[in-house]
Amino acid sequence: MYVYKHPNSVYYTRICTPKKLVKLGFPFDFKISLRTKNRPVALRRNLVVAPIVIQSLDKWAEIDAFTPDVIDDYKAALLQSISDTWLSIEAGHPAHAYNPRTHKSSQNGIQPLSKKKAPLHRWLAEFIHSKKQQNITALTVHQLNQRISHFIAFYDKQSNSAMSSALLMAYVDHLNSQKRSPKTNKEFLAAIKQFFKWLEAVQEIPSNPAKQMTATFRTHQHASEERLRWSKDELEHLFNHHEFKQSCPSVQWVSLLQLYMGLRPSEACQLRVSDISISTPIPSVSITDKGTSQRVKNKHAIRTVPIHPQLIELGFLNFVTAQQRNQLFKFKPLGENQDWSKAYRTQFARLQNKLGMKAHKRPTCYGFRHTFIDTLKQKGVEEVRVAEVVGHANHNMTYGRYGKRLNLFAMLDIVSQFTLSGEENQL
Repeated sequence: MYVYKHPNSVYYTRICTPKKLVKLGFPFDFKISLRTKNRPVALRRNLVVAPIVIQSLDKWAEIDAFTPDVIDDYKAALLQSISDTWLSIEAGHPAHAYNPRTHKSSQNGIQPLSKKKAPLHRWLAEFIHSKKQQNITALTVHQLNQRISHFIAFYDKQSNSAMSSALLMAYVDHLNSQKRSPKTNKEFLAAIKQFFKWLEAVQEIPSNPAKQMTATFRTHQHASEERLRWSKDELEHLFNHHEFKQSCPSVQWVSLLQLYMGLRPSEACQLRVSDISISTPIPSVSITDKGTSQRVKNKHAIRTVPIHPQLIELGFLNFVTAQQRNQLFKFKPLGENQDWSKAYRTQFARLQNKLGMKAHKRPTCYGFRHTFIDTLKQKGVEEVRVAEVVGHANHNMTYGRYGKRLNLFAMLDIVSQFTLSGEENQL
């Protein structure tokens, strides 16, 4: 048993569970907030709270078998006792001793208490409300709600009400049995982990069963095949077709920015004229979230990328200087999620239909970025350098999923290595 200071500066008491109880399914330890950032106060409060847990564990250690439901009821009863203790402390009354109930049965030495499902629906509503107060985008909130609801639907069908790592591993198996990409399954599990972390923080559950959990999601595809890249023939068919040449200039330039500079669709669509630097020695594009409704995927996505020489040759700088509006392109953020690329994706899909490119059998606009990354990989450019150009949070996933800060001269050298006229097999 000891008192320690959490990273948020609040003091906690940590009490290890007897080995016998751990083997029977109890958590390895109990960490309980002392609700103060003052160490002397924390030490005094620990003298009240710690005995409650220790006395409880000592009495339960006399029992030889448990069911998962009894363990859950024990945790709930302990949490309630601690809550009552806080009420007594705050009211200025002495804390009452905790006397855990144990009921003998003829079978295993304990009578299971009533099975109670955790109120996950109510907790989810409170969790979502909390997230909305944190200035998180509507899309992120929607995805969290959708993914956690998927887990709750799974939990509601389980006969065992225990919130345990075993339940989460069963849920991982459930995800693997469904037709989602490994990337999407990882995002589902990440949402669940975030939910359980919050539940522990607000003391709805005594410990987080997902804290030390890892999972692997299998795929039958190579990681570089998960997003189809564009072949040389497909790109020639697209760019030389009269339908593309007659399409909206915004659609043309957004497509080219993705292909030649590795931009995400939304990053290109939300660009302002002021985000383009054309009077400097190296013309560049700034990916930022400073403009009205502008958003980026993560902090690594905020970056400045040199404009590819081929785009300058095609007249991109002239296009920029000719614009008389704040936004570089004619796209606007649409829907509750303020999606900048929605209109572009719709128009581009219609363009592909006109070119005879069949849905589900053709690369999408997301494939432009993948083609840029994969081409640089084939040319031997270091992954960590490509990651900075394309704004990846995890350098190790750059080549796998598609494939020190660099100065603009170094980045221009990287960007310029992307060409459509080399010896590459697929370009």
